[in-house]
Amino acid sequence: MRSPAKHDFTRWGVALKPRLLLAMAFATLGALSSALAQEAVVAPPGSDWPYDVRHLVINLTVDLEDKKVEGSITHVLTPTRPGQETLELDCGAAVTVNGVVETTRPDQPALKFQHDQNAQRLRIDLGRVVEPGDSLAVRIDYVARPNRKGLFFIEPTAKNPDLPRMVWSQGQPQDNRQWLPSHDFPNDLATTEMIVTVKQPNFVLSNGILTRTVANPDGTTTYHWLMRQPHVGYLITLVVGEFNVFADRHGNLPVDYYVLKTVDEATTRAVLGRTPAMIAYFERMLGVTFPYDKYAQVCLPEFTMLGMENASATSLADSILVDPIARLEKDSDDLIAHELAHQWFGDLLTCADWTHLWLNEGFATYAEALWAEEVSGDDGLRLTMEEKLTEYALIERFNSRPQLAQQYNDPMEVFDHVAYNKGGLTLHMMRGLIGDAAWWQAVRNHVRRHQFRNVVTADLQAAFEEASDQKLDWFFEQWTLKRGHPTLRTSYDYDPERGVVRLRVQQTQRISDEVPVFRIPTTVAISYGLDRVETLPIVIDQADQEFVLTARSEPLNVEIDPLDWVLKQNNESKPDAAWLFQLRHARSVTARLRAAAKVARMSDEPAQTALATALARESHPNARAKIVSLLNVRLPAHRAALIQAANDPNAIVRREALTELTRAPLDPVTEALCRAAWSNPHEAYGVRKTALRALARANVNDLKMLLNQGLKTPSQNDTIAIESFNLLLRQLDDPGRLALIRSIAKAESGCTRELKQAAINAFMGIARNQPQQVDELTAWLADPDPAVRLSVLNALAELKVKSALPALRQRREVEPWEELRDRIDFVERVLQGKAEAQANENEDQNHNDEDDDDPAERADNTSPLLLFETDTGAR
Repeated sequence: MRSPAKHDFTRWGVALKPRLLLAMAFATLGALSSALAQEAVVAPPGSDWPYDVRHLVINLTVDLEDKKVEGSITHVLTPTRPGQETLELDCGAAVTVNGVVETTRPDQPALKFQHDQNAQRLRIDLGRVVEPGDSLAVRIDYVARPNRKGLFFIEPTAKNPDLPRMVWSQGQPQDNRQWLPSHDFPNDLATTEMIVTVKQPNFVLSNGILTRTVANPDGTTTYHWLMRQPHVGYLITLVVGEFNVFADRHGNLPVDYYVLKTVDEATTRAVLGRTPAMIAYFERMLGVTFPYDKYAQVCLPEFTMLGMENASATSLADSILVDPIARLEKDSDDLIAHELAHQWFGDLLTCADWTHLWLNEGFATYAEALWAEEVSGDDGLRLTMEEKLTEYALIERFNSRPQLAQQYNDPMEVFDHVAYNKGGLTLHMMRGLIGDAAWWQAVRNHVRRHQFRNVVTADLQAAFEEASDQKLDWFFEQWTLKRGHPTLRTSYDYDPERGVVRLRVQQTQRISDEVPVFRIPTTVAISYGLDRVETLPIVIDQADQEFVLTARSEPLNVEIDPLDWVLKQNNESKPDAAWLFQLRHARSVTARLRAAAKVARMSDEPAQTALATALARESHPNARAKIVSLLNVRLPAHRAALIQAANDPNAIVRREALTELTRAPLDPVTEALCRAAWSNPHEAYGVRKTALRALARANVNDLKMLLNQGLKTPSQNDTIAIESFNLLLRQLDDPGRLALIRSIAKAESGCTRELKQAAINAFMGIARNQPQQVDELTAWLADPDPAVRLSVLNALAELKVKSALPALRQRREVEPWEELRDRIDFVERVLQGKAEAQANENEDQNHNDEDDDDPAERADNTSPLLLFETDTGAR
C-alpha cells in the first residue's frame, strides 16, 4: 500500500516544506503512540485464531443510490484447535446482521449470535462442539452501510460535482470488517468468490477471474468472480462503476487497465503501459511467475491511498493519470512497480501479523529501486535508495521505533517510514553484505518456500543465512529489534613515515539500550589514482575506533562504504583535493553528488570549473539536476554550464537550470531562454512557470500581455493560469486587483473552477483590509459551479459577512444541492453567532488559515495548483 501523504507531498509539492510537513505528521503519530503506550496491545487482536478458513463465498447486491450492500458471506472453515463451540469474527458497526445459519446442517435452526458493535465483534454460538478435521460452512446474512471506511460510496459532491457514482473498497489494514463480517487479520489465507449484482450499466471488478456474467430481467447484472489462489482478507477488493478498459498481455496473462470513461487510451497506456515489462522483470529476477490468473489496475477517484495491492487487482488513485506535459516532470513507475511487487511480497507471501509489516512494505519499497536499476542502471538504484534514506532520516528525528514493533493500538501506526523506507534500506544493506548472487538466491528461495503462506522475519533471516552460509543474528537484532541508525563522524590522515592511513570512525548517535553501537561490516576504498583503488574490508563496531591501514603512497581519497550500501549518516572530514578526486572518479553517483555539495562550497577557480564540468559527466537526469542546483550563476564557468543545462533533454534539469539562472538579474541571454521556454506549448509546466516568474520579476515590457496569455492557457488542473493570475495580482494596485478578481470570479466569465477559487481566495486577502468590499462576495453565489459556490460560502463564514444573510436566504430557496443548502444553514448560524466561525470543519475549504495581507501571496499559498513542481520527489 502506498499512502498519499508521503507520495503526494514529494510528487506534487515543493521539495522541502512538504517533507517537513510529513515529518511533523509522523512526529504527531509518534507522540500519540507514546501517549497510548500503556494501553498498547502486545498480542494483536486476531492473532489467536482457532480456525482455518478455506473458502469465502460473498453474495451481495450493491445499491449505489442508497449506499448499502446487502446479502451474505459464507465461511467454509475447519477448527485448528479442539473443542470449539463458538465462532468469533470481526464485524464493524456499519453492519447489521440479520441471521446466521450453518449451511452444512440445513435442517438445523438458525444459529444464535451476538454483535458487539463497540468491539466490532460477532460471536456465533455453533450449537455444537467442532473439532479439527470437521468442516463447516457458516452463512451470515447482513446489510452494511459503511461510512467511508472499508467500502466507499462515491458520488458527485458540491466540492467535486464531476465525480461519477461508484463504489470501491480499501481493506488494509483491518477495514473490510465494515462490509464483510470475517476474520479481519492477516494470518489466514483463503480462496474467495465474489458474486455481486448491480444496476446496469455498472461493471464489477474483483479478485481473480470473471467466470460468469448474467443480465437479469430487472435491469441488473450479476458478476461472478472466482479467486482460485488463497489470500488474506484485507486483499479482497470490490469496485463498482463504469469504466473504459484497455487490455495488455504478458504472455498468457491478461493485464488490464480500468479507467473512468473520461480517460482516453493514450493517457492510460502512457501511465500504465510499462506494466507487462515490469511483470517480466520481476518474474525473471524472483524465479516465480506472476501468481494469479490476471493482473488488473483500476484508477479510482477520491482513492484514499495512492495504491493498494489487492490480490490480482491493484487499486490506484486516478490522480496519476496526468497529461503528457505533466509527465515530463514525473512518471508513476515507482508507484506501479511498488504495487506490482506486492503481488509477490504481501499477497503471495503475507506478513503473519503487522509486527512483520516490513516484509511486505520493505520489499515493495526496494522494488522501486530494483526497477530503477533495471531502467537506469546502478545510478537509478543508488539515487532511489538515497531518496529513501533522506526521507527516512528526516522523519526518524521526530519518530523512532524498532522495525519489529511489538506494541501498537492501531495497525496503521506501523505503516510508516520504518516499515517502508528502513525496510527497503535494510534489504539493500543485506544485498551489499552478502553479495548479489547470494542475495537473489535467498530471495528466490524465500518466495518459493513460503508462497501462499504467512511469513515472519525469522523466515527471511533463515533464507539469507542459508544462501550466504553466515549467521546473521547480529544483523537482524540491531536492524529489526533495535531502533535508529548509525550517525558517523569520520576523518583520516596519512602517516608517510609508517606508510599507513589512520582512519577514525566515531558513532555519534545517542547510544542507549534501544539504540546500540552498530556493527557495520563494510569496506574502505583507498584511491591512488584513476583505476588504482585498493578496497579493504573493515568492521566498525565501537563508539570511537581507529583503523590503521597500510598505504602504498599518500592516497588521493579515502571512502568508507564507497557504494553506499549501509544505512547511515556520515559527517566526513577530508581534504579539498580528496573531494575533488571523489567528484571526478567515485564509482557511486551518490558519492559523486556528496562531493559536489562539498566542492560547491569551495571558492577557488579549479573547484568551480570541476563542478561545472561534472555536470556533463552525469548520465542520470536526477544527478544532473542536483549538480545544477549547486551551481552559482554569478560564476562564469557555472553560468555557461547553466545555459547549456537550460536546453537539457530532461525537463527537471531544464527547470533547475532556469531557477538558478534567474537568481541573477535577467540579461538578454537568460531572457531569451525564459521567453523560449514560456512560448513553447509543449514545455513542462514547471519550466514554463519558472520562466514566467523570472519575466515577471524583471517586469519585462510585455509582461501584462504574457500574463494575460497565461490566464487563457490550458494546463493540468489549470496550473499555468493560476500561476499567471498570482503574478498578475502582484503587478496591480488594489483597484486593479479587484477588477481582475471580479473578471475571473463572476459567473459568466467562463473561467475554470480552479482559477475562480484562486480568485476568491485572493479576494479574501483584500477584504480583510477593506471590509467595504466584502459584500461583493454575495454576487458570486450565483456561479453555476457548485464547487465555486462552496468556496464562496466558506469565505463568507470566515470573513463573518453578516450583511450576506439576506442573500444567503435567497440563495437557499433556489439551491439545488442539498449539501450546499446544509452549508448555507451552517454559515447562517456562524453569522448569527450560533456556531463557531470555522468554515473548515467539514471539507477542505480551498484556502489556508493564514491572514495574508498580500492577496497575491494568499492566492499563491492557497492555490490547489502548486503542482508538478517537484524534481525527483519520492513517495
